[in-house]
Amino acid sequence: FSDPNVAKPLNVGHFRTTIIGQTLANLYRWQGFDVVTVNHLGDWGTQFGKLLVAQQYWGNQEKDLFRLYVRFHEEAEKNPALEDEARAAFTQLERGDEKYHAIWQKITDDSVAEFNNIYNELGVKFDHITGESFYRDKVAAAVQEALDKNVATRSEGAIVVLEEKTDLPTFVIQKKDESSIYAGRDLAAAKYRLTTWQPEKIIYVVGSEQTLHFKQLFKTLALMGYDREKFVHVPLGLVILPEGKMSTRKGKVVLLTEVLRQALEKANGDKIIGYGALIYNALATATEKSVVFDWQKMLSMEGASGSYLQYGYVRAKSILQKSGGLTTYDAVNIDLLTPTEGKLIFLLSQFPEICRQAQLQNAPHLLAHYLNNLVQLFNRFYTNHSVLNAQSAARAFRLRLVAAFAQVMENGCSLLQIGRPEKM
Repeated sequence: FSDPNVAKPLNVGHFRTTIIGQTLANLYRWQGFDVVTVNHLGDWGTQFGKLLVAQQYWGNQEKDLFRLYVRFHEEAEKNPALEDEARAAFTQLERGDEKYHAIWQKITDDSVAEFNNIYNELGVKFDHITGESFYRDKVAAAVQEALDKNVATRSEGAIVVLEEKTDLPTFVIQKKDESSIYAGRDLAAAKYRLTTWQPEKIIYVVGSEQTLHFKQLFKTLALMGYDREKFVHVPLGLVILPEGKMSTRKGKVVLLTEVLRQALEKANGDKIIGYGALIYNALATATEKSVVFDWQKMLSMEGASGSYLQYGYVRAKSILQKSGGLTTYDAVNIDLLTPTEGKLIFLLSQFPEICRQAQLQNAPHLLAHYLNNLVQLFNRFYTNHSVLNAQSAARAFRLRLVAAFAQVMENGCSLLQIGRPEKM
């Protein structure tokens, strides 16, 4: 998950895949799984040929790699031959050109350092950061295996898995110039992960525009004899700007650093509250649905939002602190429970199953919605029931109920990567 392209800044779309991926890892660990998290960087491919060519022509004018990348595409629209130069430059890089490799290494190191600064801000951790380049010396064996098993075939110099094999469009796994392509690198990566970790599942948290690619990849792996059930694509809808789809090539993106800065400003410098608002917004929509980027909605501190969950938690903790501590209480006669108390007990009891379903369905929004509903019900309970001033038996029982609510909120927010402030 996350999977940014090197030499391009993280944008608001990366925020969604990063947070959803981290939350899924949290949910699987909560259910007892041994989870390995991988950031699969886009650090190899023709895009680097484009950067190498761009640096030769305009490197003295455009110091910023992002601007350089945009400049290449602007110039290539006027001079399509630049695309051929880029492909040739990448082929040289892949064949070991020392000058090109040094430039590529510097670009990669600088980019990863910038990415890690943001991941650290968000509390996101990866067990492995291994880009496409890690698999470049493993592609030949994976492609040869597909040939040997009569899954792939040679066609006009390229190596492909034909439509007749998969009932899907022809899947190119090696180009005719013998340089690797991301499909071949994904094939090699899947094989590496299977042999290295022997996983029950490999989950790809990647945009829905890659759905066809993963169908082709998984079908190819199945034809090669690997268990199709091990591979899962969690498709993510696009983050769309009000004026349309984001485009790195055209420089039309919302940078994540700017989003985080705005969130802090909106929350008066409180990182827990500001980032919590962003995170809830990213998780509250079903993963496959696209979302329109809306500053006001994304940074909302009211309603169904991160701050709403946080305020419910802070209110509960405040009650407990004022109470002087929990005391023993006699068993409560269920007939004496108010309807709201009964509903709150029932909803609290559903937490384990909600977590299980969110994990089984790879759907963090189920937990986000549950916590929002839980806070709504708790607020109703708190408004209509005296806790600290209730008679002793009712007071002891209601304090236990408040404590149970606070515990579920602490666990649930932690799973969603939402911090819990001390006060609001």
